[in-house]
Amino acid sequence: MAADENQFQETENETIGKKVLYKLFEIIGGILGLFIVYSLWNNYSQEHFRYKEIYEQAETSLRKDMGNTSNLELSEYDKDRITEQGVTICDFGKGNLKYKIYNVNIHVSCDGSYEISPNIKVYYYDNEQDAGEGVDATVQSHYYTIGVLDSIRNAYNEWEQKGYEAIDKWANDMENR
Repeated sequence: MAADENQFQETENETIGKKVLYKLFEIIGGILGLFIVYSLWNNYSQEHFRYKEIYEQAETSLRKDMGNTSNLELSEYDKDRITEQGVTICDFGKGNLKYKIYNVNIHVSCDGSYEISPNIKVYYYDNEQDAGEGVDATVQSHYYTIGVLDSIRNAYNEWEQKGYEAIDKWANDMENR
């Protein structure tokens, strides 16, 4: 009978040990789960804030470009109207820095009579990005926006340059005949 009691005592101790171990795993799993949920939420919040800021930059540029237009109505913020275009190194007056490029499409109506959806380029420099070419930690994070009027000016300048190139090519062709 003492052997049965010893066997029962050992089995009971094993069961208690397993229960404690399972409870410990549950607690550790819960803590890890909460940490993962917090990390995901934090990343989502930061991304949501950045995209909202990018949209506001584009909206400000559009309002500036169309400042003389009365009864201007712009579409509400929608993350789906923002497309990341990639990364480039540009000099917007602060040196050659690495910017993320975002294309923002905002629906605009004026007096309900016409509607346009211009694309606005927003460049974002983050001074906390990985060090490398185009990163200067002393330059503050900032945005640079190319609005509607800037896009028209750039397109005109490109066409003008292509026109001059075409004229030069034609002149060279005429001389070489």
